[in-house]
Amino acid sequence: FIDVFILIDNNAFVTPVFSSSNLQFLQFNETVCTKYGFQEANRIGVGKSCSAWDKALYYFSKVSTHYLFVWFIEDDVFIPSVQAFLSLHEVYSPSNDMVTAALSYNRDGNINIWHWRSSSTAFAPPWANGMVCAIGCSRRLLSAIGEYARWRGQLTFIENLFHTLAIQDGNMKFVTPFELNTIVYRDTYTLEQIQRRPNNWWHPVKNFSLHREWRNKLSQKSSVDINNRIRKFYSTLQQLQTIDTKNSSFDFMQHIANLGVEIEIVKGHIKSFDRYQLRNQFLQLGQTLSKNLADLFTVLADHAFKLPEPQINRNIIENKTVAHMMLEKAIKNNKQMISQLTTNRSLSADEMVEITELRVDAIRLIVKLSRQIRCELQVIACGPMIELYCVLVLHSEFHIFIW
Repeated sequence: FIDVFILIDNNAFVTPVFSSSNLQFLQFNETVCTKYGFQEANRIGVGKSCSAWDKALYYFSKVSTHYLFVWFIEDDVFIPSVQAFLSLHEVYSPSNDMVTAALSYNRDGNINIWHWRSSSTAFAPPWANGMVCAIGCSRRLLSAIGEYARWRGQLTFIENLFHTLAIQDGNMKFVTPFELNTIVYRDTYTLEQIQRRPNNWWHPVKNFSLHREWRNKLSQKSSVDINNRIRKFYSTLQQLQTIDTKNSSFDFMQHIANLGVEIEIVKGHIKSFDRYQLRNQFLQLGQTLSKNLADLFTVLADHAFKLPEPQINRNIIENKTVAHMMLEKAIKNNKQMISQLTTNRSLSADEMVEITELRVDAIRLIVKLSRQIRCELQVIACGPMIELYCVLVLHSEFHIFIW
């Protein structure tokens, strides 16, 4: 069974009584969340310190920690059917720490793009961001969010929180399936679009009456119709596998296009292992064809079963300066000191002051490390003259790095 939680970000609202044990309503006092650092996650979006996102992350990071995988889905995300949810969950949640729409990387800490200027004190580069209107998180990622809140006393903007933690961890796997490429900031959709891709999740659909209307229309397709389309899909695939590519005038382009249309309809009804096998079959077919056709089969393979994104090199600078390494060590020590102080016990007034000072110091250290990384990257790109400037800056501030 899937447990469903609906977070009500209004404590004056009286929730209805349900007999289902799989559906629960959540309401929290803001002070409970802010006490543990769950605040500021969506100030950019809603303009307040403690938002529904802070409350949801508090609950699944601190309270309900037995769930191995949690989906956070905003109310204006349209999921066409229960099967569309279950399919995506069953295919990708067992082997990934984050299932998300496309993400963007900011390897060098450029603060002049996206919202990075207001988020630049959250992490040292590399950074990443993406839409989180619908995002799946493993227990490992949720634990990392909890540790971040404990360290900093607040979160950072949700659209870079998940992604940057994931890429900087080094061990987390994350995937950007095609089913989530319709999770975008702003767009409009028609029922016809959704009928062509009934396994996709769609954002934004703010007219909630359309959610029910579209689901009702989509549900009218019978299981017999789906089974027929699955048979047709595999028949077309089998036909492609038996063609002699060297001696045939077979219209590969048309049949690949047909497969592309059909896989969007049927893949939600194909088991995870079979989708992985489909991926391999598509790749094998592409090996005997021209590059253009092979590239199309690679796209089909990704539509069938998307592999995790490649890990980026967290050590974007191979030969770090002494100052760089000292800053990294200082940040590590800062984390450890706060962790030791914020154990599950009552804190004295002096300890509270010390924690506050350490958190302020964490900002200073991160800003300096980010600046140092940008400087060292300029040296790599521009050569000795920039290197001389970096050395002069380091000498002028070196006393700051000594502990």
